[in-house]
Amino acid sequence: MPSEHRQITFSLDEITRAVTDMMAHHGVLPVHSQITGLRITEVGEQVGAMVTVVTNETNKVRELPLTADLLGAALIRLCRDARIPLPKFAKKRLVCSGDGLAMHLNISGAPTNAVKAHAAQREPAPTTASHGAAAHPATAPSAAAKPKTSAPPADPALPDYWSAMSRRGR
Repeated sequence: MPSEHRQITFSLDEITRAVTDMMAHHGVLPVHSQITGLRITEVGEQVGAMVTVVTNETNKVRELPLTADLLGAALIRLCRDARIPLPKFAKKRLVCSGDGLAMHLNISGAPTNAVKAHAAQREPAPTTASHGAAAHPATAPSAAAKPKTSAPPADPALPDYWSAMSRRGR
């Protein structure tokens, strides 16, 4: 089976920018505050961070812990904004790399159940015939006699699924 292994490295400045954007987007960063420091922490194989936040009005300094999940979410958002493609079903893991972090992405082996479920959701639903019975080839009475085509026969009562998909660019 084919497999893919990738590593994306992030500098401390990139991580700080990603965490700042995430905290501002979710309203976690107080209005008149700014992140003045970020320190990567590692306990065993778990990576995290301590974020130093300073309130501009009172100069109050607070340290906020970030888990690997929150760091990962911030870095995935940074990759999306930078249009760096990330495989949806890849196993993602953060590791320390120099003064920053590296995100390891791994896809290997047969498709997982999540991949199969996602592919099944994208398949078109069977259409219904005018008499109410399912027109799916497996349940149609003369399914063996009909040649297979790329699109189901047009039913004037239903919207044309295939042309709608082609208009969307699929």
